[in-house]
Amino acid sequence: MATRNPARQGDQAGAASPVRPLAGRPLALALLAWAIISLLAIELTQRYLRYAEGVVVAQIGEDLLSSAKAQQQNLLRTLEAVVGLHALVQTRRELALQDNEAGAAALGARIISAAEEERFGIIQIAEIDRDGMLAWSTVPDWKPVDLSDREHFQLHRQGQRAPFVSTPLVGRTSGRWSVQITLPLIEEGRFAGVFVASLDPLLLSRTLAEIHQRSQEIVSVIRSLDGAIMARSEGLGEYLQNQSPRYGALLERARRADSGYFRAVSADDHRDSIIAFQRLAEAPIIVVVRQPWQVGGQNFQNMRRWAQGSLASGVLFGLVAVLLTLQIHGSRRMTALLRATRAEAEATRAAWSRLDQLMANAPAVIYLATVGPQATVMREPVFTRNLRDIAGWDEAALTAPGGFTAQLDAAGRLARRRFLGEVLRDGHSRVEYRFRRADGQWVWLREEANVVRRLEDAVQICGYFTDATQERMLEAQAIAAAKLATLGEMAAGIAHELNQPLLVIALAAGNSREELQEGGAEAVPAAVETLSLIGRQTRRCKEIVEHLRHFARPDSSEELVPVALAEVLEGALLLTEAVLREAGITLTLAVPQELPRFLGRMVAAEQVLVNLLLNARDVLAAQPAARPRHIRLAAEATPEAVLVSVTDSGGGIAPELLDRIFEPFFTTKGPDKGTGLGLSICHGIMTSFGGTISAGNAAEGASFLLRFRRAPGSTPA
Repeated sequence: MATRNPARQGDQAGAASPVRPLAGRPLALALLAWAIISLLAIELTQRYLRYAEGVVVAQIGEDLLSSAKAQQQNLLRTLEAVVGLHALVQTRRELALQDNEAGAAALGARIISAAEEERFGIIQIAEIDRDGMLAWSTVPDWKPVDLSDREHFQLHRQGQRAPFVSTPLVGRTSGRWSVQITLPLIEEGRFAGVFVASLDPLLLSRTLAEIHQRSQEIVSVIRSLDGAIMARSEGLGEYLQNQSPRYGALLERARRADSGYFRAVSADDHRDSIIAFQRLAEAPIIVVVRQPWQVGGQNFQNMRRWAQGSLASGVLFGLVAVLLTLQIHGSRRMTALLRATRAEAEATRAAWSRLDQLMANAPAVIYLATVGPQATVMREPVFTRNLRDIAGWDEAALTAPGGFTAQLDAAGRLARRRFLGEVLRDGHSRVEYRFRRADGQWVWLREEANVVRRLEDAVQICGYFTDATQERMLEAQAIAAAKLATLGEMAAGIAHELNQPLLVIALAAGNSREELQEGGAEAVPAAVETLSLIGRQTRRCKEIVEHLRHFARPDSSEELVPVALAEVLEGALLLTEAVLREAGITLTLAVPQELPRFLGRMVAAEQVLVNLLLNARDVLAAQPAARPRHIRLAAEATPEAVLVSVTDSGGGIAPELLDRIFEPFFTTKGPDKGTGLGLSICHGIMTSFGGTISAGNAAEGASFLLRFRRAPGSTPA
């Protein structure tokens, strides 16, 4: 008899029963209803709490604003007293100038009496002349003091007529802490000095405390210029020596409105507070009244906790009820769901395992990091597991501060800093640099990154880097092969360049031999001159051969150095002048004598110009003989770059080919004329310099523009 599978049998039984599937539907609807009701209850509760919180903040803010306005009236009375004393000092000065000594003395005595009474907190009245010297003071036994360095004197001398309020400072005459309110003294419409009323900040603070006797509320008087504290209802002494709090958010709001209130973290004690302010139109002063939110909003906080607790209890009770119902009516369904969940979890773990295996063996390291606004280094980078295989270092060594940058050479650090700046600015960038592995071996890394999202003060980027050493070696081999191909292409012209001095040497040597044979000792001077000519031509041959060897030698240096365009042109023309002349091409140079140096490598830059000149030669050689054949090479400098253009009269490039002109192996020449690598190599060289090459059409033919980065601090060469 065949044995039946119990599990299979149970599945068949479950499929045959019409009750269980129908029993699960009401339960699912109940669970959905519970979720919807819970979400609605949470949302409505949150909205009500936000509304209630706004009402409480408004009530407290309006109350604090009323207190600020009351303090404003007290300060206005003080300002009115200062303005009145200013008028008395102005009058006393005029009487003194009119030689009315009795009137001046009477007014002076009245002013001194007002200062001695210290009404409105005024402890000293003084007059400064137009040269900045103390000319009069209510302080007994005062002496002339140079006050021309005071901020108020400088501003009033420059034309400020409005009152000026200083930060708390120690008076040079009174020797006491004071806040100085100043106004200019005018004589016949011109600046004649400064009136100074010194207020005791401690007296002002006591007045604030007497008027405002509410506990847990602090009244401050600050300057609207910089937020410096002038008076405070409590604890002013600690701020006289250290004016550390600065009210940036408050000052910003006060610039937009005369009064108002808001909730923020206080700059005084870093507590969540309700802050009200009233700005005085008559002087650069702001009255600030602050109350900690914990004090005024205590009842609201209790209500919030009660509401949230009740809501949580209700939601939890509903969830327990639904779960209990599910337990009673759907245990088999839950068992099946658990089996499906386990299967899904197993599938997820398997997928993650495959992904982890893929990333561990990937040829590139993928990372996620944060870049700050300075765009100098990455913060908190996270790398894939294959980091050690690609970079040769553990993650701990490269994620430490400066750990990654320390493995780069100087050029690499500059290139990567520029790369991070471009990512921050453009959202994407790519760079290659030399990197030192843990075993000391130098490799080339290629890095590319995109912005994932922009945060408040930084950006999050995702990128990768991979070992590009082999590609760089192949690229170097391609460049070397292109050099040899170029030399082979110019062989006839170079041979002609060498043939001319060799012919001169042969002819001069024969002439010298004949002169010595026929003239004997008398012919020695002429023979010496001929030998000098032979020496010069020999040196010419040596220069050509040495430059050919230098040009053909592989460029082992990858570091960018300041290069003079004149030296690059000299080498390029030495190689191409003969072939251009043979093709009947006129070369015109429009290069200033003094150009700044650019960042690059001498031989590589020379190779770029040689390729462009030979490409122009090939195009012009294919033109009818009657058409003019000329090339114009021009250069100029900008504040950031050195620009070089090569323009020919060959008719130009077809518009549909301009986008492909720098692709590898793309060429418009015949199969026996070129490989299509010349312009691609030029593009790669210019990119390695941090510059660009672009192609376009001018009036008569094609035009290529080279943009070299200007060397920092370079001088004309």
